[in-house]
Amino acid sequence: MKIKRIETDKFWEIYKPLCKPIQGLSEKEEKVYAVEIERLTDKLEDALKEFNPEDFQISDEGNPCWHHCAGVYGKSAFTSKFLRKIFDVLAHEKEDWCFHLALEENFGNGDMGQIFYHKGEFYADAGDPLDYSVFER
Repeated sequence: MKIKRIETDKFWEIYKPLCKPIQGLSEKEEKVYAVEIERLTDKLEDALKEFNPEDFQISDEGNPCWHHCAGVYGKSAFTSKFLRKIFDVLAHEKEDWCFHLALEENFGNGDMGQIFYHKGEFYADAGDPLDYSVFER
């Protein structure tokens, strides 16, 4: 799996609009997003069940939009297999989800970074110190 490394400014230029909450929704419309986020959370947790649950956490920012996220901390999740499992779930979704991963290594030298998925591609902030090749091997 190849990760597109892009400069920090470009990373944020692409990413920020993808996680912006949709304004002016009715309560019923907001509930649709909440249900979809919960459904996606369940699918991701099932796909990632072979990994140490202390090594990652799927989160929900509670914003009504097609955005979801997770934190990745431990060694079992710092692998291409982990990223492939996420890709396999998102690639079969009917909506164009954006999925952000905050990478906070709690082993080794403690490097940090971030990746997001959108429309079949993973993007990384090239300005971060993390060696993203660990997810491509």
